[in-house]
Amino acid sequence: MKSRFAPLFASIVLIPLLSVGFLNDDFIGLTKFAQRGWGLVLDQVHPKDFEFLRPLGFGLFTAEASVYGPRPWLFHATHLALFVLAAWLAGTLAARIAGPAAAGWAVALALLYPGRMEIVAWIAAAFDLVALVLATVALLLATAPGWDSRRSPAVWLAVVCFLAPFAKESAFAIPAVVATWELLGVLGPAPVRMRLLRCGSALAGACAAFALRLTVLGGIGGYAGTSTASAASRLLALPEALGRVVLVPVNPTYSPASTLLAALCVVAVAAIAAGLLRAPAHAWTRPVMAGLTLALLGLLPALPYLDARVLVWRQSRFVAFAGLGVALAAASALAAIPRRRSAVAGGVLVAVWAGVTLLNELPWLGAARAREAMVAGIETATRAPGEHVVWVAGPIDDYRGAQLVGGRLQELVALDLPARHIRVDSEFLQRRQHRLVGPPTAGPGEIPHVLQFDPSPPQLVPIDSWPPTGGGPPALR
Repeated sequence: MKSRFAPLFASIVLIPLLSVGFLNDDFIGLTKFAQRGWGLVLDQVHPKDFEFLRPLGFGLFTAEASVYGPRPWLFHATHLALFVLAAWLAGTLAARIAGPAAAGWAVALALLYPGRMEIVAWIAAAFDLVALVLATVALLLATAPGWDSRRSPAVWLAVVCFLAPFAKESAFAIPAVVATWELLGVLGPAPVRMRLLRCGSALAGACAAFALRLTVLGGIGGYAGTSTASAASRLLALPEALGRVVLVPVNPTYSPASTLLAALCVVAVAAIAAGLLRAPAHAWTRPVMAGLTLALLGLLPALPYLDARVLVWRQSRFVAFAGLGVALAAASALAAIPRRRSAVAGGVLVAVWAGVTLLNELPWLGAARAREAMVAGIETATRAPGEHVVWVAGPIDDYRGAQLVGGRLQELVALDLPARHIRVDSEFLQRRQHRLVGPPTAGPGEIPHVLQFDPSPPQLVPIDSWPPTGGGPPALR
């Protein structure tokens, strides 16, 4: 496959994601927007009881909600366009560090890398998407010509490194990447003082962002129960995490298809590595190492939350920045391999990643069907006039690793059935909040409904008692 055709093929594979709709945290975001409007962004000036400072991410979401309303395909189209922009920027970056031959491959591989499905499929991952775009811009500034004489790039680099963490904390990795690339000799030649300025400007911008975060949040922030100690304890999991990110970014829940595609991923990477044996080491060592170090350093900001076993399918938003590194490493390797071999090896990798991307899309498309089944079941149960109380049992948190509804069922019902008076609770939310599990008592005048969700096939059906006869809720099959 010629590299100039690969991006077109890659973008076609992602089109089904336009139909996914809203899931999980999307509903709480829409609910908060309905309550606060642009105040949702202003709240970030001094967030109350919130763990993160992400005004740029909230700004994008609020702008979309203002313009699009509850039309999810417009959100998805915008995010897909941003993802394509990020991939195009990746191609420009690859051309700078590995030569023009790497650009087409980098665009295609950045689009197709299957281990970061959440940032395209899940609207609430807009934070990661904005951070990815800004982080790539920062690396483009760091690799731009002119550092030997002009100081203006340092100003822009500091500005972008200051802004990017306010989309998502993954951007705090930028200074480490810039410094590492400087040590590897990947960045352009410049006098020593300008090299120090290049690294220092990236660090200064990120430090200013971190200082503002400390001031506004009154501390580092993050989810309850996380700490620097817990992050340090996960350092030993980094080799496994990096191995999964580079070699097998496959959702494992579709065995034997998952197993076969995982094996093919390893074969495709091995084919590229074998091709490098015939290429001069000076042609590929630095750019390939640049990509791999980016993949590793891109994981560090999420270290307190990383679970290497589920990283590329249940936590794939954490791989947004790291995935860029994998795409750059593979594209750089393909650019160094003789043309015929690169066409074959690159075509194999693109084809395999396209297959894995389609496989990794299936849970999101399945989650969309499951959401529709939930809405249909609740709509059918609550057609009688009056007030209703609905309780749902079963696995409503995720579908094969894709975000489903979780604790956002009340918001989902309010959005899809706004004219009805429905109070909603669920087994999942009761367990998460450590409450007594079981159908709630109906209030005066409320009509009770006890429903069971079965994901295979997705359906929401009435049940007479809880737990149902023969055991508890059905397992995900």
